[in-house]
Amino acid sequence: MSTRLLLNALISGRLTLIVSKDHTKWECTEKVGHNDQGEPLECREVMKMTEQVCKKCWCIRRVGAAALTEDEMYLGMLARITKGINEWWEYYPELQESEK
Repeated sequence: MSTRLLLNALISGRLTLIVSKDHTKWECTEKVGHNDQGEPLECREVMKMTEQVCKKCWCIRRVGAAALTEDEMYLGMLARITKGINEWWEYYPELQESEK
């Protein structure tokens, strides 16, 4: 994420270290191979937030992982990891409002 995009996300309040109460699951977006057309395939396994490692491909939770609700609705994504442990999640409230 570029510095400008990061700053805009911080200012808008979308980027946070605090996991939203609705955010109970994450989806692995690790590249695990290619399809017949040579396009990359993603793992797409869904885990609970208490799980740091994907049960399917054994990759740790990385930038790009999708933030999901218990019903697996998309909330946002893991935008950045600092100091190897601080996960900065970017939530998109406009998506949540459109689902209501």
